[in-house]
Amino acid sequence: MTEQTKIELIKELLINDNENETELSLYKCMNCNWCLVGNCFQINGEEEIHSPNFCPKCGTKVNEVITKKKQTSIYLDVDVAEKFDEEAKKHGKGFKSELINALLRKELEKEV
Repeated sequence: MTEQTKIELIKELLINDNENETELSLYKCMNCNWCLVGNCFQINGEEEIHSPNFCPKCGTKVNEVITKKKQTSIYLDVDVAEKFDEEAKKHGKGFKSELINALLRKELEKEV
């Protein structure tokens, strides 16, 4: 049986050139602590995800990606909450978390 490992998502970076978006993801191999890069492309609204399937340092096959998340709650104005729910229905599972994370990350990482 081939040895397998998990990788942990450490950081995501979004690069936008006004037409296309590329999201680079930095992962850590849980077997040898090597850092790996994966990416997610959005070209003309179509998403293509590429995450590492093996660690080049230890040669171990990746069988799971671990993402650290913390559940929190916020209060939204009724009109915002309704629009938020409408958009989530269009885009599917995980949309709300992805949108809030992207908006907050962008806002909180602005240089003062």
